[in-house]
Amino acid sequence: VTLFHNDSAKIATASTGVTITGGFTATDGSTITTDDNSQNLILVSTDADASVGPELHLRRNSSSPANADLVGEISFNANNDAGQDTNIVSIDTSITNVADGSEEGQFDIRTKVAGTMRSRMIMYGSNTKFNDAGQDIDFTVESSGNAGMFFLDAGNNRVGIGTAGPDQFFQVQADEAANYAVRIHNDGNNAN
Repeated sequence: VTLFHNDSAKIATASTGVTITGGFTATDGSTITTDDNSQNLILVSTDADASVGPELHLRRNSSSPANADLVGEISFNANNDAGQDTNIVSIDTSITNVADGSEEGQFDIRTKVAGTMRSRMIMYGSNTKFNDAGQDIDFTVESSGNAGMFFLDAGNNRVGIGTAGPDQFFQVQADEAANYAVRIHNDGNNAN
């Protein structure tokens, strides 16, 4: 079946689905469901210029915007072993300053840790903050030859460079044999 507007085909049905020529507006929530692992939604731009495309635009169109308004979230959900729909990872955004010419936004990446959503990285204003809630969540930077090139041990309040197991407040280790390039600790009397 094909539906026309002014002799132009706009909606055409087939055994594989529906083809829409032109845009569409939905005024309520919509769900796209597949029974396999194929891509549920694909955005395609066939433009050949140097401008951005395709573009996904999320907009909160508020008539009374206020600082700290949430402006969008991308939520990744899955069933847990009790069959409950569970938010596992989310990307949350907010506008921290709505003043014209001084607008600022916040971008927060959150993951589920031991059953509770925890902020892993927040970017806002002039600051980027990791582990904002002060949880026992370590931070690691790996290099091509060292899995602990930079390691922050959140539970023990230690930082290691060249080691993923610092035994002092700040430790720089030259090799796996625990030969220290620099080692700083406090033995109660002196900083060494």
